[in-house]
Amino acid sequence: MALLSSDRRERYRKIRERETKWIMQLDVKKLNRVLFPLLLALVLLDFLDISLTLSAIYQGPMFTEFNRIASALFDLKFLGFLVALILKYIILLPIGYGVLMGERSNRPVQVRVVKLGTLAGLVAADLLMAYIVSADGFNLLTYLGQIRA
Repeated sequence: MALLSSDRRERYRKIRERETKWIMQLDVKKLNRVLFPLLLALVLLDFLDISLTLSAIYQGPMFTEFNRIASALFDLKFLGFLVALILKYIILLPIGYGVLMGERSNRPVQVRVVKLGTLAGLVAADLLMAYIVSADGFNLLTYLGQIRA
């Protein structure tokens, strides 16, 4: 039993070394050059989402917010809108931390892991927000086209 445990430890040690070697090959400066534009894109997409939502709300009673939390907040008028805005942008704090985190000599692997995770999260968030904004924009433009026709 001890031999099996020793073999496992050795295998995990080799895997950890291989992963650490791969992670250390990542250039933090190159990651930062990709992360910052992705963060800006997310901020802009969030702004477009809010703008399209407000535009749709002012079009009249035909608009329905499917997000139950946002719908309840929008019913509170301006105060609800402010709370929704804060909730929309508060998620950018941990993402911004991952983007703006500098390289630390005492924890180089951990910094690269955080940067890599931030990259994956930003790519996913940007794709999702781009889909949401384009779908909302298309629906709003279709609605406005029906009104004017």
